[in-house]
Amino acid sequence: MRKSIIALSILGIIFSNTINANEIKRIKVGGYIIPPAFVNALEEGMSVPVFLTT
Repeated sequence: MRKSIIALSILGIIFSNTINANEIKRIKVGGYIIPPAFVNALEEGMSVPVFLTT
């Protein structure tokens, strides 16, 4: 019972974020397209590791 409640909660969070992300436009940076879900996460302060190569 408890596992099913946790699983349903996780699915609800995932689907609610997906629905909200569809309203956000895609952003293109240097030839790369950032999906709407990541745009939303970046606006909320998600840190992104950057790898620089020479």
